[in-house]
Amino acid sequence: MCTAFSLQTKKGFISARSMESPTPGNYEHFNTLVLPKGFCIPNAQNQKIPNRYAILGSSHYGLYSLCDGINEHGLSGSVNLFPHLSSYPQNPSKNLSFTPQDLFPFLLGNVKNCNEAKEFLKDIEMLQIPFEGTQSVLALHIALFDKQGGFLVIEPQDKELKIYESKIRVMTNSPQFPWHIQNLSNYTHLQAEEKNNHDFEGINPYGWGSTSMGLPGDFTPTSRFIRAAFFVRNSPIFEDNLKGVKQALRILHQFDIPFGAMKKDKVFEITQYIAIMDNIELNYYLKHHDGLDLEVFGLKNYLDAKNPIVLKKMT
Repeated sequence: MCTAFSLQTKKGFISARSMESPTPGNYEHFNTLVLPKGFCIPNAQNQKIPNRYAILGSSHYGLYSLCDGINEHGLSGSVNLFPHLSSYPQNPSKNLSFTPQDLFPFLLGNVKNCNEAKEFLKDIEMLQIPFEGTQSVLALHIALFDKQGGFLVIEPQDKELKIYESKIRVMTNSPQFPWHIQNLSNYTHLQAEEKNNHDFEGINPYGWGSTSMGLPGDFTPTSRFIRAAFFVRNSPIFEDNLKGVKQALRILHQFDIPFGAMKKDKVFEITQYIAIMDNIELNYYLKHHDGLDLEVFGLKNYLDAKNPIVLKKMT
């Protein structure tokens, strides 16, 4: 359960994601860290290919397999769950093969923008390899955003990588991205602009908001996609990126899942954290479930790092 999107400002673009996952009472362990130039993301061929670019993002259980992040050229992105529909080959057939969780950090470490990523991905595949220390293969898809407004969705289907471009810069979870885009046709009547109401025997509305009636408010991936697309579509283009960050924060809070709103067998699904990435200034903003403040980490401060640096442990 995650939502990712990007917003335009007059300075460039802001990307953002919410991270939701089940918790049995203790929060999941995430680390915010820097992966420097020269750091090697392993692949299925056991090749050691040094990253060309530094990355700042958050990872799960202290591993380098990033959930989201931004590189020094303003390419950012998010890895979201893609259950029931992901399909991976078992044996390598291309020059580079990765586990589902390792492709994303490799892309951030080696490409500058979405156009480069498209070319890079022609000879890359995800393999059906279990997550480290488990027998489970993660079902994941990837959103990439660049500072020029480029947007890619990368989905493992039919044992190959499907790559989608769109002006609708939103990704949630299953079903497939084209399905979400087609589903938008059911909501084209939604708008932010208030209309003059017809006289109805002297009865008037008590407040604004009727033009967005029908906007789904539940936590399903399909409803979150529509909601995020509506907010992104109607967001003003702010003068500077800091105002864009604040706008992204307000939009992300539309997807907050508090304790008790979703549960199964005494396991709660909650919003673990939210992250906002400034694709121009290379700042990474973070707000943990227990936090009230938005913390900021600047990648520009770590471009000369020689080793991975853990900036924050979210426990």
